Amino acid sequence: MFQVGLNEWRQSQPTSEDDSSNQSPDDDEASLLSKKIGGVKQASLDQSIASPLKQNEEEIDSLRIQVQELLKKQKTDRLRLLDWRI
Repeated sequence: MFQVGLNEWRQSQPTSEDDSSNQSPDDDEASLLSKKIGGVKQASLDQSIASPLKQNEEEIDSLRIQVQELLKKQKTDRLRLLDWRI
């Protein structure tokens, strides 16, 4: 993958009359590699953050459902208690 990116980058660089590359120091091979790796790290970081967030959202939804069920049960129990008193 890196080699393909490097070849594409080399082909996109302007050349001088003696066919040597006119690249700036910021666009050298080390810089290109750093940019490629940085993109991979960022994607990995995004996934590592998104996964726990999604899991937390699912847990929160589950807890909401449990609370709703408990509230319904509590209401039913109160009605039974009132009926029993009468």
